[in-house]
Amino acid sequence: MQINFINPVLGACTDVLVSMADLKLKVGKPYKRKPDVPVTGKRVTGLISMQGKVRRASVAIVFSDEVLAYIAEKMLPKGSVEMDSVAIDLVGEISNMILGRAKGELEKIGYDFEMALPTMMIGYDYLIPHQTSSPILRIPYESSGGAFYVEVCFDGPPISPEEAKAAELRQAESSTQEKSDVELF
Repeated sequence: MQINFINPVLGACTDVLVSMADLKLKVGKPYKRKPDVPVTGKRVTGLISMQGKVRRASVAIVFSDEVLAYIAEKMLPKGSVEMDSVAIDLVGEISNMILGRAKGELEKIGYDFEMALPTMMIGYDYLIPHQTSSPILRIPYESSGGAFYVEVCFDGPPISPEEAKAAELRQAESSTQEKSDVELF
């Protein structure tokens, strides 16, 4: 498993959940999950698939109703509708925010992925269909709203020195383009 892939993804998860849902988070000890072991109990999952030329990955964020109710209370207007429909929309939106942040951070270090819209799953005791052949790394979280977890899979080689250099050049180029001699206000 590529640590330089995992850290930006987990950083994006943490940033989104702390800033948008005001969660206090404690990361547990990661472990490998066997692919034939389903999630247990009722869960809502946002599955993000990423495809590059020589790499592919997937990230799943898996919530219980307890955690989602807490997040909904923080992020949505009071008296929102039925929790199942709200839960799917909420996990989809959280997944999209994580996806955007993770993609930006991964590009900075040389990863080039096309990312699909999150696949939403809701139900009891189902398998998460990660689209990789690599081990599934599950990272448990404790939060002020309850426990949830993130799963990460990654297939492919590490970033090459050439890809890292190209990423540095893109970063330098974009930072010079952002500077302007003109002040608007």
